[in-house]
Amino acid sequence: MVSFVVFSLRRAWQGFWRNALMSLAATATMVLMLLLLAGFWILQTGLQASLDYTESKVEVVADLKDNVKLFEVNPIIADLQSMPEVREVEFVSEEEALELWRQRLAEQGEEGPRRGGRVPRVVVVEVPEHVEAAASRVYDGRASFNAR
Repeated sequence: MVSFVVFSLRRAWQGFWRNALMSLAATATMVLMLLLLAGFWILQTGLQASLDYTESKVEVVADLKDNVKLFEVNPIIADLQSMPEVREVEFVSEEEALELWRQRLAEQGEEGPRRGGRVPRVVVVEVPEHVEAAASRVYDGRASFNAR
C-alpha cells in the first residue's frame, strides 16, 4: 500500500512537469476559486452579524392616549413584560419625555418650549423579534405605535 502511494505521487510529479503550463493554470484556477469561496464566506458571515445586530435593536414606542389613567399603565407594562418576544419595557412619563426632548434639542443647539407644552406618555418596548405580535397584543385603542 505504501508503494502504491509513492508510485502515485511520483506519477503526479512527473505529470505536473510534463505539462507545466496546464498544471499551473489548473492550480491557479483552484486557488482562485478557493479564495473566492473564502471571500464570499467572510462576506456572508459579516452580513449575518450585522443583520443579527440590527434585529436585536428593534424598538416599539407606544404613545399612550390621554384618556389612559396612570393606574392603567402598570397592567399594560406587566402584560408586555410577560410576552416572550419582549426583551425590555420602559415607561417614560410626560415630564421625563419633555425633559428628554429638551435635552435632545439642546444637544442639537435648539431651544425647546420654556414652559407648558405637552408630550405624550411613552412606553418603550425593546422587541428583538415578532414586532407585529407585540404591537397588536397591547393595542386596543389605548396607544399608538411607532417602530424604530
